[in-house]
Order: sequence, then C-alpha cells, then structure tokens
Amino acid sequence: MEKTRKDISEKVSMLMERNAMRYHLAVSWVAFALNPIFSITDYHNIAGIWRELFAFRLIASGIILVIILQRHRFRLSSSRLIVIPFVLICFENAAIYIGISPQNIEGQNLNFMAMFIASGMFLLWRWIYSLGILLAASLSTSFFIHLNPQVSYEGFFVSGGLLLITSGVFMAILIQTRYRLTLKTITAQVLLHESNRALAEKALEIRLMNESLEQKVLERTKELVKKNTALEEYAFVNSHKLRSPVANIMGLVRLLAFEDVKPSTKQIIDHLEDSSEKLDIVVKETTRKLNS
Repeated sequence: MEKTRKDISEKVSMLMERNAMRYHLAVSWVAFALNPIFSITDYHNIAGIWRELFAFRLIASGIILVIILQRHRFRLSSSRLIVIPFVLICFENAAIYIGISPQNIEGQNLNFMAMFIASGMFLLWRWIYSLGILLAASLSTSFFIHLNPQVSYEGFFVSGGLLLITSGVFMAILIQTRYRLTLKTITAQVLLHESNRALAEKALEIRLMNESLEQKVLERTKELVKKNTALEEYAFVNSHKLRSPVANIMGLVRLLAFEDVKPSTKQIIDHLEDSSEKLDIVVKETTRKLNS
C-alpha cells in the first residue's frame, strides 16, 4: 500500500511538472519576444533613460532565450524556468519608476498590473514563488521610487499604487487556486487510471482463474468418465465373466452332493458348497452396488 501511494505521488508530481512546463515554456517565449517591444512605451514614459532600459531589456531577453534553450542542460524545473524571466521583467518595470514623471505613473502602474493579471492566468507554481516575486517587486519598486525626486510614495499610491498591490495579491491567489485545482484534477485522473488498471488486472486474474477452473473441471470430467468406464467394465466382468464360473462351481457342488462319498469327503463338499454360495452372494452384492 505504501509503495502504491508513493508511485501515485510520483506520477502526480511528474504530470503536474509536465503541465506546468508547457505553460511556463509558452510564457517564456512570449516574454522573450515582447519584452524589447515595450521599449516603445518606455520612450514615451521615460525618454531620459529609455536607451539604458532598452539595453537592459535586450540583455533580459537574451538571458530568457538562453534559459529556454538550455533548460535541459541546466536541469531547470518548470518553476525555475519561469521565475528568472519573471524577476527580470519585474525589475525592468520597477526600474522605470526611477525616471518616470508623476503624470505617467498611473500608466506605468496599469502596465505593471496587466503583467500581474496575465501571470495569474498562466503561471502554475507553489505559493512560495508568488510570495518571493511580490516581495522582490515591492522592494525594487520602493527602491527606485525613492531614487526619483519627482515621485513621492503618496503620489504613487494615489495614482494606482494600491490597485497595483491588490492586483499582485490577486495574482498570488489566482495562481495558488489554479495550482490546487490542477493538482486535484491530475490526482483524480491518476487515481482513476490506477483504479481502472487494478480492475483490468483483477478481471484478467478472474479470467485466468476461470480458464484454469474450466481446465480442471474438464480434466476431472475426463478422469471421472475414465473411472466410470472402468467401473462399467468391472461390473460387466463381475456380473458375467465372474458370475459364470461361480455358478458352474455351485452346480458341480450340488451334483457332488448326490454322490455316495465318505463322510470326510461329504464334509469337504459341504464346506465347498457353503463357500461357493458366500462367493455368489458377494458377486451379486458387488454387481448391485456397481449398477446402482
């Protein structure tokens, strides 16, 4: 039972990892392709440092590409495959606040929110990763806002900062909910598959037992037929071939009884007659039992 539970747990983990890898690999490719394109937005929001940020975006996309192509070599799990691109993009979004004007904070917060909401729809990992991402995003955003003399924390929160924090929490809840539902679904599928396999094995076992039983019944029937045939032959021998000599002996004894013989011979004949009658009784009783 313990081994079966371990096997089921390993299968669930394997399928969960395979399912998550499919999502995270697709998201990584999207991040690699779209990340440099967002430099267009950077040009309008932070014209003073957009070139530096564009260079960082190119470096981040290069890192993401290496991670995607070398994931087997690095033996990256699905969570580690996506967490690195996520951290890089979060850092990019946080770095924008270092040169953004107060008028563009609301737009940047909306962009950040869109990333969180989209991530919640596709990412599939344990809650600890979401917690780490939110902490990293909060610390880096606070740090870059602190370095921007044009932006205050109050202005950040008023221009959608609170909504951005809410969307981050919503992302974590959504990811955890999807993770648990997916885990339950995969577990149910594995248990159903194992149950069907066990039923199939049991059905095969029953079929083999039935076939074996039929074979035993057939062999037993042949054996009984063989014994019945032997008994019939013995009954025939007992009732005909053995009965005939006994009857002859009894007839001869009766003839001798009419002869004038010595007393000692008479006694022998009497014993012979008594024995032949007893033998005749035994033969008749045996024939009756064989024929009943």
